[in-house]
Amino acid sequence: MVKKQLISLLFIIVLSVSGISTANAETKAVYPTDHGPRQSAFAAPAAKPGLKWAVPFDGDIEQVVIDSAGILYVLSDNSRELKLTAVQPGGKLLWSKVINGSAASGLYLYNDKYLIVSGTLDTQEVRDKSEVYQPSGILSKYTISGELVWENIYEDTHFAVRHSDLTVDETDGFIAFAATLYSTAKGSSLTKEEVRLIGVSADGKTQFNTPVVASTDRIPVYYSNPLIVKGNIYLSSSKGYYRPYSKRAEMAEFDDARFMKYNKQGKLLSSTDYKGIVPYAPVYYNNHFYLVGEPYNKDNNLYIINTDGKLTKKISVKRGFIGSELPPSISKEGNIVFGQRVYDPSGKLIWSFLPASLKEKVYRFYPKDRLTIDSKQNILFTSMDNLNGGNGITSINMISRKVNWYVKVDSVLDSPVVIGKDGTVYVWGTKLFAFGS
Repeated sequence: MVKKQLISLLFIIVLSVSGISTANAETKAVYPTDHGPRQSAFAAPAAKPGLKWAVPFDGDIEQVVIDSAGILYVLSDNSRELKLTAVQPGGKLLWSKVINGSAASGLYLYNDKYLIVSGTLDTQEVRDKSEVYQPSGILSKYTISGELVWENIYEDTHFAVRHSDLTVDETDGFIAFAATLYSTAKGSSLTKEEVRLIGVSADGKTQFNTPVVASTDRIPVYYSNPLIVKGNIYLSSSKGYYRPYSKRAEMAEFDDARFMKYNKQGKLLSSTDYKGIVPYAPVYYNNHFYLVGEPYNKDNNLYIINTDGKLTKKISVKRGFIGSELPPSISKEGNIVFGQRVYDPSGKLIWSFLPASLKEKVYRFYPKDRLTIDSKQNILFTSMDNLNGGNGITSINMISRKVNWYVKVDSVLDSPVVIGKDGTVYVWGTKLFAFGS
């Protein structure tokens, strides 16, 4: 039986994947989330791979996760219609289902058994026409066959259209997400935004709904995606300002940010100030958090903060350098890939794949999403060829500092590189591609 719960804030969806054991390492999900240091346990092809298959989708593919059996679960968004699709490793469709919602935000595979999806529910048609329209959100649970188990609707709450805007505790299935609650004072057309951190238990019950930061008519607010680490929830928020963009328009800018630690009861435990903010969740590795700060008209910074909230290091990249707005990738050795540069664990620059640093002219390949490091220390990313045009996939070896290969893809690409157990390279845009030997 389907149980619907109207709460008063937000949209997320949880899908159940049944019949898959996680008793040992062999059954661990291949790719459960976009969060993390982007280390793959598997090796991509050393030589240039060929196309194995491609599956077209109606609209844009927002996110893909992969379970231990190699089944790919795809969240796609087609002009106000959301769809979940399961695809076998060979490219054959298992099932596809239209789900409730009008805009996708995130997808998370928990415990190799549940898919958690977030997005926006368009309630414009059912709202009073005299009110200022605001979207609502949703959280639902489906079985692997597409059967709806339960669904929560959160009114007047907006999920930013970002990749993986929710996080799950792998020990108990606790879900945390941040979203914007909209409210309008009676007789006023001014909409107030309040960032909320919301915690939900594995059975769909909201455990807390905590205000984080609120806007005024002159102070905009912003926030990052959250991340659960060792039972606590971490995220950033910011109050900003408006600067003139043209004679008739202003743009919100965010220079000052706070990195915060909450418990599962929604209580703030600590906070650390830093400069700049981006929407991605903090990257966690080896008892440290890595946060990108992108203050307006200044250098981009990578802040390294320990679990006690102490800022231990800052790495700066000059404004305008390619890729420095993306979260870093951390190798198993602790090397940091940030802004098309590679740093050792102490923050010392080792080398960069920028103009003139590689004879293969990899500088023309603009990273479109987060970079992945495979088990052979190859850096892989989807890219845009600024010199010749088009999209593709680039592989560079971190040790030899040479380009392994580049594959041109004559289609839209808007994803990181994900590597399967057999070395298959998956990327997507409006199609889901598989490349391999």
